Amino acid sequence: MIGPLLFLIITDHNHELVRKDAKDAIDFHIVLFIAVIVAALLAFVLVGFLLLPLIGVIDVVFVLIATVKANNGKIYEYPFTPSIV
Repeated sequence: MIGPLLFLIITDHNHELVRKDAKDAIDFHIVLFIAVIVAALLAFVLVGFLLLPLIGVIDVVFVLIATVKANNGKIYEYPFTPSIV
């Protein structure tokens, strides 16, 4: 989450692609952070232990997809992620 935040701060206002991708990545990681907190609370009833690795896999997969799209100059919209930032 620190990487997209640094890109958002450092990038000029002329680079709309980088700013949009950074904002979307921050939104996605905020949602993932909330999901990890919920899964950690559910770990007390043993459901969270199944959700935590799933959240990790989802994070890696979507970040890799977004990285490839950004490298091709396209904006990637993370699924099920509201615009928070």
